Amino acid sequence: MNYYPHSNVTIRPEVRYDWFTGGRNPYNDGQKNNQVLVAINASLQF
Repeated sequence: MNYYPHSNVTIRPEVRYDWFTGGRNPYNDGQKNNQVLVAINASLQF
């Protein structure tokens, strides 16, 4: 999903969920087997 607040600006949000079903937990110093990442990307065209 992209947002165009101006003709030369693009904003792209991202939500990502990762999980692992193997032996050792890879996230949060070995405490969790899943994680959620929320990010925003802004692009300016000139």
